[in-house]
This record gives sequence, C-alpha cells and structure tokens, in this order.
Amino acid sequence: LLRMRLLRREVRSRITVSEEEIGDYYLKHREAYEGKEAVRIKQILILYPKNPDEKSKATLRKQIDAIHKRLLNGEPFEQLAAQYSQGPGAAAGGDIGFIEKGTILPSLETVAFRLNIDEISEVIESPVGFHIIKAVDKRGAGIKPITSVRDEIKAKIEEERDNF
Repeated sequence: LLRMRLLRREVRSRITVSEEEIGDYYLKHREAYEGKEAVRIKQILILYPKNPDEKSKATLRKQIDAIHKRLLNGEPFEQLAAQYSQGPGAAAGGDIGFIEKGTILPSLETVAFRLNIDEISEVIESPVGFHIIKAVDKRGAGIKPITSVRDEIKAKIEEERDNF
C-alpha cells in the first residue's frame, strides 16, 4: 500500500494540466456546470392526520389562518415556525434551504418562485397539509464561471490521466 501511494504521488506530480485543457474540458462538459434557478424558503407546515375528514381539515385551517394573521401583524416567522411547524427545518425557524425547480410539490413551487425576498405567502393547501412559506433568498439559473470550477476540473483531468 505504501509503495502504491508513493507511486501514485510521483505520477500525479508529473501530470500537468494547461489552462487550455481546462477550458476545453469546461466547454465539452458545460451542462455539468449549469446552476438551476433556486429559492431559499422558510416554511410553516401543519400536517393532516391520517385519513383526514372535513371537520379536522377545517380545524387545522383555522389554526394556520391564525398563525398567518400573526405573521402579517409582525411576529417573527422563525419563532412561529419553531413553535407550530411540523415540517422539516422547524427547529431552525422553518428554514429548509435552497429549493431548485422540480424538487417540491408543484403547488408550493409555483408560489415559492413568485414570491419576492422577505415576502410571506398566503396559506397554501397541499396533499400533505397547510403551508405558509417565506422567500429568504433567490439565485438565478446560469452557467457557473470557469474561475469557480477551475480547481475541480483540473482535479478531474488529473484523475483521468492517473487512471491510464
């Protein structure tokens, strides 16, 4: 094992990758460096019980409407999420991070990508329960600049050469 590591280190030290090679690799594999449009959201989720009836849905709707009213009156989203949300990220103030298009329920996605930063949605009903979301940050789709992926590309080229 020691001999193999030494040999691998010696071989890697002799592999040189030019800027032109990095640029060619970037152009040939451009789709791998495309970022998708994403929005970072916080969520308050009140889940339906198993096999909900109309009465239980109505009770939950009153509860989420009361929470929504408190948000509109200026209470902190994070505090209410930690207190009432049954969704992921509740303990972190409802923060579920960046969500790319096509990764969440369509009813939530449509609203999430329409919201402005720091805007709070209306109550959204989905197959799992009632949601209130807040847009925290957005990032657009586009190609990652070569400067940010240069080292990653260089490592991939070195690895390919090392395997031959």
